[in-house]
Amino acid sequence: MLNNSFLHLQGFTVDDEENLWESGVRNWDDALASGGLTGNQRDELLQCSAALINRDAVYFGDML
Repeated sequence: MLNNSFLHLQGFTVDDEENLWESGVRNWDDALASGGLTGNQRDELLQCSAALINRDAVYFGDML
């Protein structure tokens, strides 16, 4: 479920997230493949993916 959210990315709003979902981008992998992210957002998403794979709860906790 976490990999379906984009609100933690810098500059992302609820409307941006809804627009992604409506365009068929449902998760982080879809977003990375779509090319619709800024360079910074792409970098952030890659860091999030690595943190999720590594089960790094502290990384996500620090975002709150």
